[in-house]
Amino acid sequence: MFSHFSACRLVLACTLAFAFVLPASAAGSSDLAQWADALGLDMDVSYSGTRVMQTQQGNISMLERRAPGKQRMEMSMGGMNAVMIIREDRKAAYTLMPDFGMYRETSLSEAQSQTGNNLDLSSVDKVGREKLDGSMTTKYAVSFSDGNGRGDGFMWVSDDGIAIKMEMTYTSSGASGQRIEMLLKDVNIARQPDELFEVPENYRPMNMTNMGSMMGRGAGGSSRP
Repeated sequence: MFSHFSACRLVLACTLAFAFVLPASAAGSSDLAQWADALGLDMDVSYSGTRVMQTQQGNISMLERRAPGKQRMEMSMGGMNAVMIIREDRKAAYTLMPDFGMYRETSLSEAQSQTGNNLDLSSVDKVGREKLDGSMTTKYAVSFSDGNGRGDGFMWVSDDGIAIKMEMTYTSSGASGQRIEMLLKDVNIARQPDELFEVPENYRPMNMTNMGSMMGRGAGGSSRP
């Protein structure tokens, strides 16, 4: 069965891969730099925006910020806030839990495997031009596969080199024809503050002890450590 968690996992995978926040060395079999060229993505553009994702399991909104070699995604799931920071320069990814003042550090390759299950882009073909949410975009037909299934659909990239929209149909052994849509709204192209891509100094590393305590409080207790 294609659960809400599976949908969130796939959405994160597509966001990571299609925005090309991971360097080619961490991307498994795909050379993401090649796909960036094919789609006209600018890996050095700085911007902020709200990425709205629609699946058959529900809608998710995520604040997305990008700077050269860095990306930050903020979202809320199950009443808990979470932040993912990607640092290409450090070859590291950080998962922050602001409600608990905790963080977890992983390598870029581990972060991709946890979210994307070895996402592999298969083809890119230019379709045409469209204006979306104030941005002029080029529309592409895109297909990809992962460890569970494959997806086919369309992606829109702005003239500034930003992934604005995605419409995909995903099929796996557990579900057929699951539709996923993403739209980046209220795009603001501007320099992003450096501190947004750092772990706050007062955050504690997650371990088995404090993770168990965190899950207990998340189930109905206080949200503060």
